[in-house]
Amino acid sequence: MRYFLALSLLAFFLHSTYAKQFDQWYPFYRKSLTIMEKNPECYNNYARDVQDRGASDPDVCKTMVNCLMTNNGDINKSDWASAVVLLGLTPTILGQLGSALREKAQLSFQSPLLGLLCILGGPSIPFERPWVKENSADEKKLSPFAWKERKIKLIMVPKYLLAVGAAANVIHNMITLGQQTIISWKCTWSHLELVWIFTAFVPVLFAVGAIFFKKRARCLNSVSNIMCAAHVVFGTLMLSSVLFIGTIDALVVVVRLTASTLVCQFITVLELKDEGD
Repeated sequence: MRYFLALSLLAFFLHSTYAKQFDQWYPFYRKSLTIMEKNPECYNNYARDVQDRGASDPDVCKTMVNCLMTNNGDINKSDWASAVVLLGLTPTILGQLGSALREKAQLSFQSPLLGLLCILGGPSIPFERPWVKENSADEKKLSPFAWKERKIKLIMVPKYLLAVGAAANVIHNMITLGQQTIISWKCTWSHLELVWIFTAFVPVLFAVGAIFFKKRARCLNSVSNIMCAAHVVFGTLMLSSVLFIGTIDALVVVVRLTASTLVCQFITVLELKDEGD
């Protein structure tokens, strides 16, 4: 069952088609940005430049962005600016709503696949101060793959289905964001949003290492918290740099991310509570 769900999620990711830049836009400003309205010269020049220099040339992309910006009024630009403020705050907000780094590490240690899905479903992780005194009284003895015989498999099915749904929702959300917006400082890249999601595994791996290697726990926990901070900074930088998305569409993006984060936080709490009983 677990392997089937993992393969299903992988198939979903691979099936997500890559859309060419400037082909798709979010609904609210779709008419303002498409070739059928007031931007035919932008698209004609872009098509010519792509044929001459290739779509991977940053100057080709930037010229197209400048043309679209010029052809849209100040009120649209103001709405886009409000949207990036909302998106830029999203990693910090999600980090406060989601599970702590230690909880994600414990879940990944005891149930690797469920932990993986919950990291994808709640990619933003709150970080703590790197160097703090460890409280050994709060440490619990954990064992990997700690499945109890008394657990009925049917009880686990809803957890996995919810986790897969949350992870798929986040991946689809970020793929759509990459396809239907432009990142100002990396104009030709459409997958930085996915990079942000999948790099969430790195600090959790170090936190799991702290569970395995008790003598190195303080060092590994410090490194994992520093990486969490870097991950939040990267997410903030990336999400606050997207262009051509309005506040309403950005709110939908944030709501979808928040929903997945809350689902994964709920699953994590239930699973760790079951293991502690």
